[in-house]
Amino acid sequence: MRPMPLGLMSVVAAIAFGAGYAPATSYDCIKGKDFYCHGDLSNLALHSVDDCQDACSVDVRCNALAFNRGRCYLKAVVQQDVQTKIINHNDVITCVLAAQRT
Repeated sequence: MRPMPLGLMSVVAAIAFGAGYAPATSYDCIKGKDFYCHGDLSNLALHSVDDCQDACSVDVRCNALAFNRGRCYLKAVVQQDVQTKIINHNDVITCVLAAQRT
């Protein structure tokens, strides 16, 4: 088993600790990774990853998103998806709800 890249480890941590808590307004993002065709709730034409994050924030089911060329994919993923469902995809920015910090 290959070691997990540092950016991917932050995605794992964010899913493990961020999902299920009070609505968060911050996200941990990584470029070049995607939960391709997995966990999709809906997709929207939006102008930026910030707009995509705003859309995710108002959907209680959404804990992750992917933004690619003006398309926002709202997602619901679980921790084990990070190791089994994430793929390399150069143009995609994938974000997950950040862990709540106190």
